[in-house]
Amino acid sequence: MISVQNLRLPLNGNKKPIIFIILLTSFASCNLIKGQQADINPEVPLKELSTVKTNTDEHKSIDFKKDNKIKDNDKITTTEKVQDTLSKIYPLEIKNTYKIAYLLPLQLEGVFSSEFKQSTTSKYSQDFYMGAKLALDDSISEMKLNLEVFIYDSYIKDDSTMPKILEDIKAKNIDLIIGPLRSSKMEIFYEYSKEAKIPMISPTAENKDFLADNPYFISGRPSFYTLSNKISQHIIENFKQYNLIILCENKELLETYKNIFLTSGSIHNFDSFHAMVLNTSNWGSATYLSLLKDTNNIIFAPIENAIVINSLLSYLIRNMEKDITLLAPYEWLNYPALETHMLAQIKSQLYAEPYLDFNDSLNFSFITNYRKKFNTEPNDYSWFGYQYTLMFTDLFSKYGKYIQRGFYAPEESAYLNFIKTGTNKAYENSDLHFYEVKEYEIRRLPDIKKEY
Repeated sequence: MISVQNLRLPLNGNKKPIIFIILLTSFASCNLIKGQQADINPEVPLKELSTVKTNTDEHKSIDFKKDNKIKDNDKITTTEKVQDTLSKIYPLEIKNTYKIAYLLPLQLEGVFSSEFKQSTTSKYSQDFYMGAKLALDDSISEMKLNLEVFIYDSYIKDDSTMPKILEDIKAKNIDLIIGPLRSSKMEIFYEYSKEAKIPMISPTAENKDFLADNPYFISGRPSFYTLSNKISQHIIENFKQYNLIILCENKELLETYKNIFLTSGSIHNFDSFHAMVLNTSNWGSATYLSLLKDTNNIIFAPIENAIVINSLLSYLIRNMEKDITLLAPYEWLNYPALETHMLAQIKSQLYAEPYLDFNDSLNFSFITNYRKKFNTEPNDYSWFGYQYTLMFTDLFSKYGKYIQRGFYAPEESAYLNFIKTGTNKAYENSDLHFYEVKEYEIRRLPDIKKEY
């Protein structure tokens, strides 16, 4: 299954009212129109989805699951101490009604004008909104939960847009902020979340600065450091006693991965270890081939340049007798110039953040209902809106306002992959999936749940 989480929500037959209010920003007069009910027209012209890039950062992950046994009757465990601290940061606060604010640059003003041109960000936002609305309409209404949902059009035309939205959020005593979708529009809401102790989730944007000092912030995307540790963990767990070769396009990235392996104390797990830069200046020489051994070679190549990738694959195919496994980004499959059939000719593994998998049976219900309701195809953004809305409203019903309580609850940790970057810092989604290319098919590998 390729998903953030697919939660099977309990149905109790007690339908509770969900109040939808779309709050539009009037860009002509700069006045906030409050309480206007509206719906998004799914017939708005669609634009092609593109990939959101991930920023890089470095931080240390805290392991809440280690040292789980009581060693001394007079002492509590490290885990218990951490959970006690977290319970003070995230107290149990049950409410009769929870208020959720979605901050989405919908660009609704002028949508029916003949001169209207929809931005790519607006398209993403409307997809996200429709996925969230599907979750609220079809699933959350069955939960024993009262919700007030406020949809803010955060499409910016002047500097007053975001401050006016923030003032309205303050006046409404919002319990959860979802959005904005881009980190550049997030700062004033991030600061308010920290000051007012209000949970805030950034579903698709990742910014290392926002992980630093706000325990109420949640990043829906993993940081570079978390991703690199997950990849390293996968290699360490699955390729012991192999000849490890790391190929990167620049020295800085190469040094980052080298240090992860060297400082983890796991370097002794490999038969040998090599790292070198491979880019457009040296791809033709293929000097990395001299590092290959006769058997058990694992090549990790987080490379983006299509010319270098094609050259690498060509050389590896010519040396298949060396018993080589290639680990590379899933994004390689999206490069038009890449001859993807080459991946099937060698032992290849791919890694990727979660996305909507149309072949996953657990997603069939969402895909079918989305098509029926909106008469269009879902994409990653609509799926994110659906999944995150299900996840966090489910946590509301179980843990109250501070949904982070569910991230460290034993009964939730089996399927939630949010980790903390420090006791008083933010949570981030650490999901990363691995696949193998075998017999011209891409198959999901089992998840690794061990700590790094």
